Amino acid sequence: MRPPAFVRTLVSVLLLAAAPALGEAQQIPSPYRFVETSQEAAVYGGVAQVNSGRFGFGPESGRTLGGRYSINISGPLAFEAEAAALQGTRRVIDPSRDEGQRDLGEADVLLASVEGRFTLTLTGDRTWNGWAPFLTAGGGIVFDLGDPQPLDEQLLPNDRFDFGSSFLGSLGVGSRFYLSDTWVLRGDVRFTLSQIDTPPGFSDADRPFQAVEESEWVNGGLFTLGLGYRF
Repeated sequence: MRPPAFVRTLVSVLLLAAAPALGEAQQIPSPYRFVETSQEAAVYGGVAQVNSGRFGFGPESGRTLGGRYSINISGPLAFEAEAAALQGTRRVIDPSRDEGQRDLGEADVLLASVEGRFTLTLTGDRTWNGWAPFLTAGGGIVFDLGDPQPLDEQLLPNDRFDFGSSFLGSLGVGSRFYLSDTWVLRGDVRFTLSQIDTPPGFSDADRPFQAVEESEWVNGGLFTLGLGYRF
């Protein structure tokens, strides 16, 4: 026995009404989300550890503070400009003394850097669960802003280390985490390469140093954490 026509009609209406809800229940939320902004301004702080060179007179560890501006070029590729300051320490080495007595103590270091870099975001113009990891590479210049140090006055003029200025190269990895559409946290781990000059006194023929180079390349590591505003 078939149900009355009004019953069949009522069932049909209920099924049609429930269809959208059933369809929504079957949808799986995507972990990916498109990034609508293309520019970012950020500030950051971090720590650095640098190889002090063969004789140990170069900059060592320090704290860094800086700011950066980045703009998307195409798809996952972006360009960023960065300026930073690093406050750290170095050893004052006297090459005129015997081995074991050359280290006179610690001096302050204040360096500034300006750098341009390219970043390649591995998730493109999207985030994955809020994360957007990237690779970065670039170069710039680093130069000395510090005042003369009292310990350096104990050295002969040709024995005093002067950082001057140097090319700065960097290669690293990092990730942004989107707190919202406009605010992001960013962490970077970078490997750096720069050059330090050897004071001419170390090349004195009367001193026991062999094959002294006029300059040498030193590597370092840098970790930073920052807050950025997207627009």
